[in-house]
Amino acid sequence: MKQERGRRRLKLLDRYIGIPVVVLLGVLLALGRRFGRQRAVIRDPRRPLIGILATGAIGDTVIASGMIRDLRAAHPEARILIFTTASNASVADMIPAIDEHIPLRILRPWKAVATLRSQPLDWLIDIGPWPRINALLAGLSRSAATVGFKTPGQHRHYVYDHVVPLRYDCHQLANYGALLKPLAVPSGHAPAVVFDEVVSALVAPQPYAVFHAWPGGYKAELKQWPAIRWVALAQRVHALGYGIVLTGGDADVEDTAELAAAIRVAGVPVDNRAGVCALPQTVSLLKRAAIVVSVDTAVLHLAAAVGVPVIGLHGPSSSLRWGGVGPQVLSIDAIGTDCGYLNLGFEHPSQPPDCMQRIGVGRVYAAVVKLLDQPHAKPAERVASRMLRWERQG
Repeated sequence: MKQERGRRRLKLLDRYIGIPVVVLLGVLLALGRRFGRQRAVIRDPRRPLIGILATGAIGDTVIASGMIRDLRAAHPEARILIFTTASNASVADMIPAIDEHIPLRILRPWKAVATLRSQPLDWLIDIGPWPRINALLAGLSRSAATVGFKTPGQHRHYVYDHVVPLRYDCHQLANYGALLKPLAVPSGHAPAVVFDEVVSALVAPQPYAVFHAWPGGYKAELKQWPAIRWVALAQRVHALGYGIVLTGGDADVEDTAELAAAIRVAGVPVDNRAGVCALPQTVSLLKRAAIVVSVDTAVLHLAAAVGVPVIGLHGPSSSLRWGGVGPQVLSIDAIGTDCGYLNLGFEHPSQPPDCMQRIGVGRVYAAVVKLLDQPHAKPAERVASRMLRWERQG
């Protein structure tokens, strides 16, 4: 609860202080450009130094890895840097095409600005859709050119040299790809992560299914699937001959222990890995799983990025916007037009519907059987290209 209060305080500061400061900085930058004070000139278009400002969560960063792969394909000689915070630093080193990972002390903005200004960036691409702190950092950097989103209602786009509208009618992968248009870079790559295989001793017999029941972020409880349904699904999947492995972060240890106990009471052996595995070990577990079932959170996108069969459960968030992108992904959305309302992650109505209750065990089990029986899957690249075609046709 204390952590949630802290996050709320940061959001309030970002909104009520960030908006006027961003507008003022945007005016100053516009006046500077008008009266002859220009940003630095791009040194060498053939070998640019490109920065990715990624201050969001792990899942957002995994999705953005597709755009970073696009950059590398278009500029094989470029040097690409990624700037992260504590919330997503653990995944930055898993993204192919990144040359250097630079942590930012986002809670000390003056230090974050100094870090950015120490790099003579030709381009700075801000992938954050709503935080005003990102816009301030971009505006105060010494980058030759900056790119960022114009997000409805967020009042943060005034400082960027190139502004890209954030669309709510397409997947976030397509939005990230649109950020490359000012650089004349085509989009099409799917998200991907690379990692060293970690051998993890499993109590559950192989082959095994991974269940990830715990979302993160604001009002995370609204993305949770009822525990009784995880138990019922575990019984059915175990009857197919698969062991059950539960994953979770440090904050999920107590909840996962309760879920594991309920599954064992139902007669199913389970291996509880919550709070035990670091991120590389978790990804290794996902990579070797027969199938992964996850709510909408980082594990869903990591599993999709490593190419394993994965089922994503979507209630407040729509799979159109936030579904996993990979060669073997099935998304299950809650039934009802009042669900799938999240675009930025915090737009919950005053009385949010219990969308996850509308996802029945039968639908999820049918998806499990379908994926386990599927001998060949479409390549991830084609999945990403199809998403981008939808975006262009929209």
